Amino acid sequence: MSRVHYEYMPSEKDCGYCAHCRLNDSKGLKCYCTKYGSYYPINDRCSKQQYVNRRESDIEKFLRWWVSSTVGMMLGEKIDEKPFSNIGVLINYLETKDEYKKDVELYNIYGPFLGAQLLKDRDLELPNLLMPILNKVSYLVDKNMMDEAFNEYKKMVMMLYRRYLYSVSYDNREEKVKVK
Repeated sequence: MSRVHYEYMPSEKDCGYCAHCRLNDSKGLKCYCTKYGSYYPINDRCSKQQYVNRRESDIEKFLRWWVSSTVGMMLGEKIDEKPFSNIGVLINYLETKDEYKKDVELYNIYGPFLGAQLLKDRDLELPNLLMPILNKVSYLVDKNMMDEAFNEYKKMVMMLYRRYLYSVSYDNREEKVKVK
């Protein structure tokens, strides 16, 4: 399963392929424009664009996010820095361990959905409420306490799962199903 959100991929006439776009200074889906000194979505079109021969793979790395990076993107944080980068370290670690194989597979299935639901959520305070959890997970990763970091991250993901996924549609209306 791909972890890239190709729906935000810029065309060759958009900011992501512009020489003025500094991808290494990105904030979520926005790159820093050296011409205007501000952040713009990488798929915005600008009349002042100077085309640069940038590889698609250079842009793809900024279009990879699930739960933690969605939180970072929503808060305007650099998702290639802590605590978000440590979530990647944790996931890379879990992918190497057989005992976490099922959890990683489930996250590969539900992570993109949960990230998309976070973006659609009307509760704009939720990303701020999740930051202490991400900071704690990052701290545990720094201390090489991977099992504890996994448990904390899993609790957060399960909370989001219950928030977004347990809905049933019947009689042309949607109701939340209570989970014990």
